[in-house]
Amino acid sequence: SDCSRNFTSPSGVIESPGFPDKYPHNLECTFIIIVPPHMDVTLTFLTFDLENDPLQGSEGECKYDWLEVWDGLPQ
Repeated sequence: SDCSRNFTSPSGVIESPGFPDKYPHNLECTFIIIVPPHMDVTLTFLTFDLENDPLQGSEGECKYDWLEVWDGLPQ
C-alpha cells in the first residue's frame, strides 16, 4: 500500500498517512527498517494514539489500532 516503506537511512521519521490528521479506516501499513547485522535500532515515540474500543470489557487485544515490532521477519 501507499503507506508501507523500507528505511535504510541512519535515522528517519515514520508517520501514518496524513499525520496529524486521522488516517483512513482499515489501513494496514508495514515499515521495514533495514540495518546491518547486530546494529541497534532505537524507536522513539513522540505521538502514539490508539482508538478506544467502547465495547471492550477488559484488557486484551486492540480491536482497531495496534503496533507490532519484530526483530527480523515474522516466521
